Amino acid sequence: MSVWLWIVLAFVGMGALAWAGRWAGQVATSNAPRFRDMPFGVAFGYVFAAACIIGGIWLWFLPGAVFFRWAVQGFVLFAIAAFIFRLVFRHVGTAATKRLFRAMPLTAAFGNQPECCTCCELKHLGQQRAVAGRPRNAAGGRGEPSKWGTVAAPW
Repeated sequence: MSVWLWIVLAFVGMGALAWAGRWAGQVATSNAPRFRDMPFGVAFGYVFAAACIIGGIWLWFLPGAVFFRWAVQGFVLFAIAAFIFRLVFRHVGTAATKRLFRAMPLTAAFGNQPECCTCCELKHLGQQRAVAGRPRNAAGGRGEPSKWGTVAAPW
């Protein structure tokens, strides 16, 4: 069988499992609103997420899936770092930034963390240039190019 046929059969099977799970939930709970009002897309999403988790666990234990293990470990470590980043900045900073980080979901912290780390690195590079006696890159792309100074990093 071709790969496309396997993919189509997998999606048809997941759709049938989603419909059966939704129907079984409606019957078992006497049409409770949780299952009665659940659209097919939500039920399919639950089955698809379960299939992805099962596939990830299966792929984790394959002997040749080294890159997958590294990717999962990197993602988990980055998520932990984002959680710590959000937790620390709930207590550090001005009142406005503390309020911002209290209301920030983890996904936003996940995106803001590398941005803040890059800004800290750029600030550190600027301080190193100032301490070394070299001129700072204060022009920011404007003015006379001979007065811009040297930039150690491409950004």
